[in-house]
Amino acid sequence: GEVDGKEFSGGSNFNDAKPYELGIGSGNFIDGFEDGLIGILPSETSKENPYPLKVTFPENYKEDLAGKDAIFYVWVVEMVDYELPELTNDFVTKTLKFKTDEEDAAAALIDYIREGLEENRDNVIKNDLWEMLLDEAVVIKYPETEVQYFYDSYMEQYEYTKKQYESYGYTFASLDDFVIKYLGLETGADWKAETREQSEIDVLQNLLCHLIAQEEGIEVTDEDYQAAIDYYMDYYKSYGQSITEEELVEAIGERLLNEYALFEKVNKFLLENCTVNYEDKE
Repeated sequence: GEVDGKEFSGGSNFNDAKPYELGIGSGNFIDGFEDGLIGILPSETSKENPYPLKVTFPENYKEDLAGKDAIFYVWVVEMVDYELPELTNDFVTKTLKFKTDEEDAAAALIDYIREGLEENRDNVIKNDLWEMLLDEAVVIKYPETEVQYFYDSYMEQYEYTKKQYESYGYTFASLDDFVIKYLGLETGADWKAETREQSEIDVLQNLLCHLIAQEEGIEVTDEDYQAAIDYYMDYYKSYGQSITEEELVEAIGERLLNEYALFEKVNKFLLENCTVNYEDKE
């Protein structure tokens, strides 16, 4: 890719070991790129004789390229036309290796996919609801003892998780070294400041959660508390970490487990009592 006759950063993969696999219709590139490829045959291009594909970056693209005309010199290595197979029980169990006890494996797969999509939809709605509530809330002053509680809880979780990783043979120079890698932050990032900021968000969300629960008479039962434990047990297991319920309660604390259980019940209430208007967004 070139702009004003000069190659720009991230605009080329000519020297990669493998060509880029682009599915027509994926929308992974800027407008006009995929349409410009239609009709170009592999036999018509080569590394020495690429096809000049002219496009214009959108106005809302990153600042150094926004609105600029560009030329991508494209080498089409190969074309593959996929034929969509019929969704039969044999295809689902043998090719896709989907495991189910249901006699109609294809229907079971569709139900499984639908459940995942619905769960993801609910998570998106919950996130949007809380973002709206947090934006509407006016904070006069954060209760420092509460902020410190959440901050200390994060620190304890970092320490505990660091020890868990070390028990599997990982080594870290310090807690700072572990947290940077564990959270995927850049080396030298002020993770303590980020943890403090997240603690303030947690406090505000917690206050709103309790206010809603108080107004609606929502309380945590023993079953709700156990469900919170089960959730975190599954979370640790997903990372290959072995932990008992007693160790988990010690690591997270009964209060945070209760807070999580209450949060889930309030989330359920919010989902059941909100109206969602879906709009097409560019």
